[in-house]
Formats: sequence, C-alpha cells, structure tokens
Amino acid sequence: MNGSVPIVDTYLSLSYSHKVRLMANSVSNWIRFILIGALNQYTPLKLNIKVLTKKGTTIYCPSYSWWAAYENIACNPYLLNDYSGISSFLDIGANIGAFSLALLERFPLATGIAVEPAPNVVQYLHRNLAANKVDGKVKVIEAGVWKQSEQNCLFSLASASEQSSIVDVESGVPSAGYIKINTISLQELLSLAAEQKGVVDLVKIDIEGAEHEIIEDTPAQSWKIVRNLVMECHPVPAKSVEHLVDLLENAGMALVKQTDPLISPNVNLWFSREK
Repeated sequence: MNGSVPIVDTYLSLSYSHKVRLMANSVSNWIRFILIGALNQYTPLKLNIKVLTKKGTTIYCPSYSWWAAYENIACNPYLLNDYSGISSFLDIGANIGAFSLALLERFPLATGIAVEPAPNVVQYLHRNLAANKVDGKVKVIEAGVWKQSEQNCLFSLASASEQSSIVDVESGVPSAGYIKINTISLQELLSLAAEQKGVVDLVKIDIEGAEHEIIEDTPAQSWKIVRNLVMECHPVPAKSVEHLVDLLENAGMALVKQTDPLISPNVNLWFSREK
C-alpha cells in the first residue's frame, strides 16, 4: 500500500476510561449496557439488553452481539461523520443492524440494503429496523455474500456473532458449528442496488475474511456505481491487503485512509471513487 495514505486513529487505541466516556456520551442507559456486557463476557450469564441511544434509536441486543452494538453505537469505527450527502447505502455483514441504524441517525433520508445470513442474528436485524420505523427504508437480504450466488453454502457460527463467517470448503470443512445458508454474489448485490438508486453512496463490508474472495471475484465494472467504500480487512493465509487495494484501485476506487495494522491486524480501509 502507498505509504502516503493517512493512518487514522480509532477507538482501538483508546484507554478503557475513554471508551466508557464514549459510551456515556452516546447511550442513555450506558451503565446498564456496560454492566450487562461485563456479565456476558466474564460470567456464565448470557443476558440480552435494550439499548437506548441519546439520538432516540432503540437497539435490541442479544448477548452474542454485544460488541457489534457497542462498536457502532459508541465508537463510530467507520467514521461516518466524515461523510456528507449519503442517500443510499449497502450494509454487507449487517449483524443486528447497528451500522445501518447509526448511519440513519446521521442521514435519516437515506435508504439501503442490509445483508445478513445468520438466522439467530437476522431476527434481531428485522426487529431493530421495525422498532425504529425504518424497515421501509432498509431492505433486508437474508444471505451471505460470497463468490457466487448458491444454495447450501457452509457458514460457521461463532459464539460472538460478529465473528461468524462463510466457510471456504477448499480450506477444509469443520466437523461441527456450521449451518447451510444461501449466498448472493457481490456483483449481483451491486446490480440490485443500482436498480434501486442508480448509485450507491456508501458500501460497508465486514464479513470476517470473506472480503478477499468476493472482491477478487467481482468484475471491475461492477464498482462503477459505488461512490465510497469502507471495509474491515481480516488477515487470511495466502491473501494480502495490498492485493485487495490493487484490485479496487484498478476498479477506480482510491484508498484515502486506513487504520494502523500495528494496533490491530484487522485493518479498516476507506476508499472513494476517483473523479
């Protein structure tokens, strides 16, 4: 990657007390949220919680998605405040909908598509969109995003829902802990988004390593409708962040900033379409 690309700081480098302040500034029932999160992490108890943000959003959060809610509500890991004029978005790896809801807090007129395959998580995605009366603004696709659209693709269920991912059968099939899901290709998904709006202002991708496969398999012309992309890139054997950057830059997407790989091996990358 180009060494001149700005390195941005995110919440990962912050002290615990600073993270608590972020929570207190963004969540009305932040003390309860932190206490239940600690109980879920350090005891056998597994408690759900209703999170109330200070901007009026309600998020029903199961015990196994506590981190996804905390990250998007309090920490703004995708730097949504850096954007303006977002009217359409694509949330790939939507989990319980925390990113979509955080975006809609900032851009209430936006519409989008949220994609999530895990049945135990997608029920909360539907519930949270309905609870905030934005289910008419966000279309939910219950599928995983993969190299091609297919049925009965293997999907690994992690104890923390934000770590679940599609299983690449070429790398070996696990003996347990997976289910079969339907998948949709990124190319098909972008075409669907184009039919709705003609352009996608922001695409967010967080799919626990599968991003390498889907971007390698997506034709460069499919990215022409995308104005901005933010992606969490996970370390995968025999894959590199540099290769992903090259593919996207060849498709007309310029890398504008990234997080520091020395702080976390999961690197956030921000791209914008070159004028």
